[in-house]
Amino acid sequence: MKIIIVTYPIGSGSGLSPIQDFIKIFTNIYGKSDNISIVSGGEIINLDAHNIEICYVNPKSNFIKKHINMFACILKNALRYNKSIFFFTLGAELFFPSLMALRLLRKKIVLLLTGDTLKISKISLDRKYPIKLISLILSAIFADSIIVYSPSFLNTAFLKSFLFKKKIVFAYHHIIDLDSFKCEERYEDNEIIIGFVGRLVPEKNVTNLVLAIKILVEKYNINTKLIIIGDGPLRKYIEKLIDVLNLHNNIKILGWIPRQALPMYYRKFKILVLPSFTEGLPYTILEAMACGTPILATSVGAIPDIIREDITGFLLDSFNAEDIARKIAEILTIKEERLKEVGMAARTYIARKFTIQRVICTWKRILAELNHFVHSLQGA
Repeated sequence: MKIIIVTYPIGSGSGLSPIQDFIKIFTNIYGKSDNISIVSGGEIINLDAHNIEICYVNPKSNFIKKHINMFACILKNALRYNKSIFFFTLGAELFFPSLMALRLLRKKIVLLLTGDTLKISKISLDRKYPIKLISLILSAIFADSIIVYSPSFLNTAFLKSFLFKKKIVFAYHHIIDLDSFKCEERYEDNEIIIGFVGRLVPEKNVTNLVLAIKILVEKYNINTKLIIIGDGPLRKYIEKLIDVLNLHNNIKILGWIPRQALPMYYRKFKILVLPSFTEGLPYTILEAMACGTPILATSVGAIPDIIREDITGFLLDSFNAEDIARKIAEILTIKEERLKEVGMAARTYIARKFTIQRVICTWKRILAELNHFVHSLQGA
């Protein structure tokens, strides 16, 4: 059985972890990696992919040329491998012409929705939103299965349709290395350090987090520090905002750092804050929880499935700066011992749910069902 993963461009900062985990999952299940192929809309950076065939197109190509080249790569794999399953994810789920062609070739097609693409498009004021909406609906029609993290994803209007109800499968693919992300002794510091890890894009709501720091300093008289790990199109705007608000001594943007350096920062953070307007299930939350770091996040995507208020973390009631500041101030009044209990409960939860053994067990079941479908097609 050949597994073909179709994805959009993957940079060094984001999007890499899901693909790396898919490789681990499929390699463990099939016992080898040479039955995996990847088709990407751009060069894949820092991917550990021995014996894996990778077809990527030039990310600088214009929109039409890029999609024609991706279509050609997908079609080549479809014609080359008789028994195959195609997984479309990380933006590639919008390539409905490819799904339509694969449907005609009687290939098994799976959409793996890692977030709300349509909501992100709306927040970013993307003029292509109507096209993306139509593309996603058509892709869902052509797909055999649609994998999502949580029942909360079914709040998306098009997934509520009776057309897709029988196609929905719930599964995580996240594998957290508990030896790397572990609950060692936390770095004690006289400063109150709050952390953010993620892309600097509109849907992450970093602007309101910066404004919340200003409110904490001026209204609550809490001289906290915010460390931002990540990069993106909003970086210059955020740097200018820090300038205007005179927060140079309170906020530092590090850019992307090596993943192996993250545990040290997680253990420095008093709280990791993720005030996003929309999410799937971000690795940064799971990794920080594994390190015993208390989380404050908005109740979006699969986050409320993982974080239980005052048990495994804390949830924001809204997205605005005032409420973010108020909630951070509340958490900072909690006794240190209680915060440690929340951190340890979070670590225990991650150790139970996101080990490689647990994730592989789930995907063995999914792939068994998909393989059965493929064999039935071949015999028809």
